[in-house]
Amino acid sequence: MAEMLLRLEDIRVRFRTHGALRARLTGIDRPYLDAVDGVSLSLAAGETLGIVGESGSGKTTLIRSILGLVELAAGRIWFDGAEIVDRSDAALRVLRRQVGMMFQDPVASLSPRKTVRSLILEPFRIHGLALGDPAALMDMVGLPRALLDNYPHQLSGGQARRVGVARALALRPKLVIADEPTAGLDVSVQGEILNLLARLQAELGLSYVIVTHNLPVIRHVSSRLAIMYLGRIVEEGPTRAVFTAPAHPYTRALVAAVPRPDPDDARSEPLLSGEVPSLRDRPSGCPFNPRCPDAQDRCRIDVPAPRALAETRTVACHFPLSTRMTPRLTT
Repeated sequence: MAEMLLRLEDIRVRFRTHGALRARLTGIDRPYLDAVDGVSLSLAAGETLGIVGESGSGKTTLIRSILGLVELAAGRIWFDGAEIVDRSDAALRVLRRQVGMMFQDPVASLSPRKTVRSLILEPFRIHGLALGDPAALMDMVGLPRALLDNYPHQLSGGQARRVGVARALALRPKLVIADEPTAGLDVSVQGEILNLLARLQAELGLSYVIVTHNLPVIRHVSSRLAIMYLGRIVEEGPTRAVFTAPAHPYTRALVAAVPRPDPDDARSEPLLSGEVPSLRDRPSGCPFNPRCPDAQDRCRIDVPAPRALAETRTVACHFPLSTRMTPRLTT
């Protein structure tokens, strides 16, 4: 069994909506939004974990909290066997040497005033290390060395994404976190980037956390999936099992919404209706109940606790869809 590289326990991230004085004067009981509300996850060495959900589900906030880019309100994080208790800048810098980050917008994440050479060497300067070989990094991600003196605006979207990959891998991290790595790219370029990530994982022994709303992509690159809705994990398990037999109505709806190449393949699964509720007005009970076609009275009152459907599958639902497994409360 592979050793655990990353573990999150009951992670919570809050954003204030009102100052303390204003909240007291106006009688507001909860002057904040819970963008991430009690998330627990783990990642084994060499594994690829996909985090999936609609926009506003808290995916990006969750991964940014790992690196201290947003402040934790509660929760614990372990990396490579050690708990990250100290969240000071110095301690987080040590963590960031071992965790590479690929941001969502490949061009906007690159400073327009710096050349590609300067951008991919920047991690060495930040950490006070001897400069690496920029040509070798370009070769690693399949970019011509002639682009080293170009600026971001002179790059295509695919080239900018490859520069982002080079930056993320410059210090040879154990873990790479990729936020929407194929967003805004042509389908053919998406395939090239995914093939690049797969090759580098095999060559360097990397672990990945990939955040996306693109289910066809994540189905082919991840070994496990975590489905997020309104700041919480509603289902987790092996990718193939989750796609084959979704246990949560939200997962079922996401899978049903994936375009199919056969126009004669009639859909029987219910699609999503309505919009994601505002975090300012989080529904009582199960957060998905206003949009769930299977919601019952209990769903509108009680928040579902995670249930273990199998050794490697959990679902936060009072009435899981899979009748082939016997749910039991997790400990």
